[in-house]
Amino acid sequence: MDPSQLCRMVTNFNDPLVSLCPENSYFWMTEIYLKYKNLRRGIDCLDACKTVATHAYALSSNSSSSTYGLAYYDLETYPNPFTGHHQHRPRSIWMTEVSSTYPHAAETQLDEGLDLATNIINFLGITCVERYYYWSAFTTTPSGESLIWENTEDGMEASLLRFPKKYYIYNHFTNASSRIGPGAKVKSCDETGYVRPPGACLTFRNPQESVTVFLNRADNVLVLDSHLKCPCGICCTTQESDLACNVTNRKELPPRSVCTCIGSCGRSKPQRRKPSATKLKTKQGEVPFSFGFIMWDALLEYFL
Repeated sequence: MDPSQLCRMVTNFNDPLVSLCPENSYFWMTEIYLKYKNLRRGIDCLDACKTVATHAYALSSNSSSSTYGLAYYDLETYPNPFTGHHQHRPRSIWMTEVSSTYPHAAETQLDEGLDLATNIINFLGITCVERYYYWSAFTTTPSGESLIWENTEDGMEASLLRFPKKYYIYNHFTNASSRIGPGAKVKSCDETGYVRPPGACLTFRNPQESVTVFLNRADNVLVLDSHLKCPCGICCTTQESDLACNVTNRKELPPRSVCTCIGSCGRSKPQRRKPSATKLKTKQGEVPFSFGFIMWDALLEYFL
């Protein structure tokens, strides 16, 4: 639906329950929609969309690749559009869908997980989205579109579920959000200065404690700045381990890893837990913030 049709329809409904829009597949397209106006017809998309909804996909443009034309995590950075000349009309941004449609998900687990972490850090830390939803929780076969797969490799006596690397990587962020709870502030590495590219991080903080999630995309160890404190150690997801914690090494991120640094010793390491809501403080005040996934199978409520 083009912006004139969509925003005219939302304006005519004048209902906050349907003013979650424009929900395009790509954030750059969402920005184009939000700039659309036709004052003669009474259409202003920024006024119509009381809450901005967007997906966070990018299309593969490599015509020589088997992934050509398929949707994947957008790895670009987008500053929050509601700064500067838009400050008089701030909007909450919800990232309502993302996943990978690339093939060979089982063989590229860590690569996909590192790209998912990049997408999360960019959209939370730079674009300042307030809700982030993964596309699907569960599929019966290995898929880039889901966080959990049915285990068909080891027979019925083994676990019925298979948790790929991206499940554990997503869990680093949901645990950090859940642990800090109401009143949390979220900052990207650009603000904290803890690591430099190819590293990145996101810090969840309240007045009592902080939890920082680090990303190291490099093939070598990344040493954290000396002023960063990790008194409880670092827990990492790597090629070799789904989740391993080291209480003595508090300064080095393993190659190609996502790690959690816990600023105070309430829990020794991240635990599997269902994503839950917290609060994100912005210039506009305290607003809801949460991770999640689009649930197609209620049975998954039992496992997460």
